[in-house]
Amino acid sequence: MSVQKREAGERSWQTILYYLNSLIVIALISGGWYFPVVEPLTPLGMRIIGIFTGVIYAWSTVGILWPALLGLIALGFTGYTTVPEAFQMGYGGDAFLFVFFMLIFAAMVDKAGVTEVIANWVVSRRFAGGRPWMLTLLILTAAYVVAALVSVTPAIIICWGILYKLCQVFGFTNKDHYPKLMIVGIVFAGLMGHAALPYKMMAVILTGVFTKQTGLQIDFMSFTILAAAIGYSAVLGYVGLCRFVFRPDVTPIAQSKFVYANTFKFNTYQKQVITLLGVLIILLFLPGILPGDLGLTRFLKKLGNTGIVVLLLAFVAFLRKKDSAHFVNFVALICEGIPWPSLFLLGTALPLAEAMTSEETGVKEVFMQLFSPVLNAHLSPELFVFLFIGISVVMTVFMGDVIVGLILVPLACTYAPVVGVSPGMLTVALCVSCLMGIVFPASSPLAALMHGNSEWVCSREIYQYTVPLAIVSPVIGALVCLTLGPLLF
Repeated sequence: MSVQKREAGERSWQTILYYLNSLIVIALISGGWYFPVVEPLTPLGMRIIGIFTGVIYAWSTVGILWPALLGLIALGFTGYTTVPEAFQMGYGGDAFLFVFFMLIFAAMVDKAGVTEVIANWVVSRRFAGGRPWMLTLLILTAAYVVAALVSVTPAIIICWGILYKLCQVFGFTNKDHYPKLMIVGIVFAGLMGHAALPYKMMAVILTGVFTKQTGLQIDFMSFTILAAAIGYSAVLGYVGLCRFVFRPDVTPIAQSKFVYANTFKFNTYQKQVITLLGVLIILLFLPGILPGDLGLTRFLKKLGNTGIVVLLLAFVAFLRKKDSAHFVNFVALICEGIPWPSLFLLGTALPLAEAMTSEETGVKEVFMQLFSPVLNAHLSPELFVFLFIGISVVMTVFMGDVIVGLILVPLACTYAPVVGVSPGMLTVALCVSCLMGIVFPASSPLAALMHGNSEWVCSREIYQYTVPLAIVSPVIGALVCLTLGPLLF
């Protein structure tokens, strides 16, 4: 059989599989109207669980866009809400608008080239010369910082590019273990950085579910301190695994005094953009830092997080360069810089998660029955946190990271208070731990990107490195959460 025929056969099979999975999705979404009601679920609960299950299955198999839209339409026919109200809850809600405008801002920063300058500056520190594990930490820190401040995908791509240049200098090839470990480590560090700030996609989704469940808000500063501590500690844990467990040959780095040369310098435009980013971050954090009776605090709280971002974007739209050109092309940013599938996922996930745990569905009672053996075992708060974070990482190995968070945050809100654990603290920990299980491509789009880099690392080697990481990182996360979390929540 020719290569063309084999490829055509594979594509044909993928098409058949796509339609089969699509039929399963439609059957699950519509099945809640026809399946017998299982108590304590109500008829409404059966319908919503069917929609939730169908959408979750679709996001893991056939894609995001049409299942997200179909799920909201179906939600409007359950009796929980109407179709227009369902779309208003998802795509007209504050969480969706906040993420939308934040993504425009992040695209502006990325398009300005700020990400490359930051990453190159971090890696080019002179004290890393001849010190392989310090250089390793700097590369991973660059991925972490860029992902936190701007976006995770550029962070990974840029740091991979820096790694390739370093491999040429030190003589590493795609047969050596060190670059393979770094390919994995850069993805992991980028994901940990992506979880560090409360305005990132995962954080907005899960804290939004937390707010719907409890009516409480998680303070930006408390979120950042705990999430950054958990994520960066996990990155340090990976460096420890590399040095003491995987033990690649780093002699070429140790025997060289080479220091990566930073040829990137901030130009005037980039300085202006990075200043705007700094102003945005400060304004988002100020309401949680300043005294509540200050006029500025009252103004910022009335403006809200979405209003703060929009106000800065309006200021950017007002600005002109010296040649009278627009400071930034917003049309291009919106078209090219926004991950639209992720936005559609967000717009559907929040209303569905809220509907799932409403009092009229009986879903909470089902969870109570399922988890009563665990709760009746009188778990200590410490064991409960270890168990929850560990479960989140194991689930993420096989399922999408956002999906796992949508399942576990409502459970955390329900059961954490029973065992004396702050549900807010556990929600923040889940925002990080749901990004740790990057073993299989289904774990996240970036795990799939890592598996696609087969020129440097094959899937078998990825499993070899990420399975120990999926064991060590939740242990580190739980320890940091239990040590630092009670001081913040």
